[in-house]
Amino acid sequence: MTDTSDGRRQIDSPEAFRADLAEALRRGNLSLRQAEKKSGWAKSTIARAIKDGIPKLDLVIDVLTAAGVQAPELEEWRARHDRLVLLPPTPPVLDTAAPTDGPPPPRQRPPVRRRWLVLAGVGILVITAALSVMVTFFVTEPTQDQSSTAVSPPSSRPVAIVVQNKVAIGTELLEDFTPAYLSSKPIPFCGRDGCKLEDTDMSSGAALVVDCFVFGATMSNADLSSEGIDRNPHKHSSSRWYRALLPGDRSGYLAEVYVAPEYRGGLGLAECRG
Repeated sequence: MTDTSDGRRQIDSPEAFRADLAEALRRGNLSLRQAEKKSGWAKSTIARAIKDGIPKLDLVIDVLTAAGVQAPELEEWRARHDRLVLLPPTPPVLDTAAPTDGPPPPRQRPPVRRRWLVLAGVGILVITAALSVMVTFFVTEPTQDQSSTAVSPPSSRPVAIVVQNKVAIGTELLEDFTPAYLSSKPIPFCGRDGCKLEDTDMSSGAALVVDCFVFGATMSNADLSSEGIDRNPHKHSSSRWYRALLPGDRSGYLAEVYVAPEYRGGLGLAECRG
């Protein structure tokens, strides 16, 4: 259970439990790949546990231990899990509206709340802020003239792109626990190797302004070990990296696999020089 602002106790729920578990992973700065390596559970299993139902207790304890949670807090998680398992299932909501003579309205599926929708909403604000910082540039959205077959020359105008920091697992596309970032080189593991640019952490929905691209290390957004990945329409691999422009004459690279699909393919930009 959690405390409300007025001091009352709030009934716990599987949704809140899973959200707190995901938050513990973020606080521990663990990606799905790192959580798999440290806990012994497959990335796809961890991702599904945070998405649906009440996760298995042994998985919860192993993942939390990998995230650095200490024994006293682990016992609180055990007790919380035990309470949730004993909760009765949520009864269905019955329609008490008065019957009508007309045909029944079409059945509608209930809205599904997902944390990435919140991030997308925040991303709209981030887009506005990013574009306002780049007022010295003429920013254009990528367009394509379907009626023309002429090949346009590479553009020298910066364009806006949107980050998609998600992992293709099984047949799904899920937000990564660790943020995307810009690097000084078009290679992975810059957080470990010292080529990560400071203060550039981003989640899905963040906006960047890019002016060119390079070809570097080949990257993939797919968990190739997860079941069903061959049928996942969202998996993508590419060696293209966009160069993003930052205030203060700074710039950094972002792999194309971490860009929303509609902004992939080069956007008509030229390759970076120098």
